[in-house]
Order: sequence, then structure tokens, then C-alpha cells
Amino acid sequence: MSFSWRKKNRKRQSLLWMLMMRIDPPTKVIMNLWKKEQLDVWGSLRASVP
Repeated sequence: MSFSWRKKNRKRQSLLWMLMMRIDPPTKVIMNLWKKEQLDVWGSLRASVP
């Protein structure tokens, strides 16, 4: 019983993985933009602090 449940769970995980892989490129772009924004914020903060 638990074995079949595990099998189902694995299938669900693989589906989730496929979805994540499909979504990945846009999220990577967003993350890069976000990191850039953060760097800019840190740079301006450092510049404003004497």
C-alpha cells in the first residue's frame, strides 16, 4: 500500500519538476533582475553613507 502511494508521489514530483523546468527560464530572468535591483540598492545605500 505504502509502495503504491510512494509511486504516485514520485509521479506527482516528476510532474512538478517538469512544471518547474518549464517555468525556470522566466524565473531565472526575474531572479537576475531582482539581484541587479538589490545590487543597485546596496550601491546607492553605500554611496549615501559617508
